[in-house]
Amino acid sequence: MDEDAIRKIKEGDFEGARQTILNIEGCIREEPSLYNRKVLLEKVTRLKDIYNTYNVVETPIIPFKNHTLFKKQKNETDGIKNKRYVKDVNNSIVTIEDCTEVVIENCHNTVFPHFSCEKSVVLNNIKDCRVSCSGHQIRMNGCQNVELEVYTLTGVFLQSSKGIVVKKYGTKENNKFEDVYDFSSPFESRNYTIFPNQE
Repeated sequence: MDEDAIRKIKEGDFEGARQTILNIEGCIREEPSLYNRKVLLEKVTRLKDIYNTYNVVETPIIPFKNHTLFKKQKNETDGIKNKRYVKDVNNSIVTIEDCTEVVIENCHNTVFPHFSCEKSVVLNNIKDCRVSCSGHQIRMNGCQNVELEVYTLTGVFLQSSKGIVVKKYGTKENNKFEDVYDFSSPFESRNYTIFPNQE
């Protein structure tokens, strides 16, 4: 089945290849053997890499307005100790103090200068934004056209998001910024772009 997917990719039948890869992915859930699941998972990862190598799309351009129009805002703790919650902010620059956890929701055309948190950074439904952060895990849901400059120990997790640009933050070792897991189908269009390390 994987040879069939590779043949379709090389022939330019990306939709057919996508269906074949999704079928293999479906077999992973049904496979009772842990070893065979691991083999199938490695096969799917390899096929996705081949697919993305051949099916190159342009890097998304994030349309930002002039920064002079932005207003500065401070974050709020929302009554939860060491958790920062930012919601419904548009056309602003928002500074977030270092904390345990951060949730950013429903923001548009906003810049978040670098902040650090011990646990998760959760981004829900943010559009046309720039976010620079360090956290154990970065989760994005329903986001669109976001430039993410990140240091993470476990990776970036996407759900129903597109036009995501991921870049490395800082020079610390063990930065897993390149480990992006797209739980929506990564084949509809390439939902994210990773800028390689420029060092």
